[in-house]
Amino acid sequence: MATRRSMTGPIRIQRRLPITVAPTSAEMAAAAARAEVLEAQIRPSVSVRKAAAYVDCDISTIYRALASGALQGHRLGTRSRRVYLDSLQRWQEAGQDMAPAPAPERRRRSLADTASFRAVMARLKAAGV
Repeated sequence: MATRRSMTGPIRIQRRLPITVAPTSAEMAAAAARAEVLEAQIRPSVSVRKAAAYVDCDISTIYRALASGALQGHRLGTRSRRVYLDSLQRWQEAGQDMAPAPAPERRRRSLADTASFRAVMARLKAAGV
């Protein structure tokens, strides 16, 4: 308590603290439900650079996957992109299940198939060699 003096004597001033009322159990349950809904709506995400490091690829691959819809993400501000971790994990697992594509068959061109070789052979025949 603070005191101050007046002409007639000391005056006692009581400072009142704000009264807080404890929330009811129904209010607590409603707050917990709101927190659970909010937690369910928030999906952890990482930057494109960290996502690329996580799956060991170039960041351009992550940007292409975001643009094609293979990966899900969101914008942070006007330029920054973030990738949802669950989407990244599904994308990586889908890629692991795929068998590697077979190498295309390449036909080796022999020297006899080239026009320059045929021209040289024709000149040699004409020269009698």
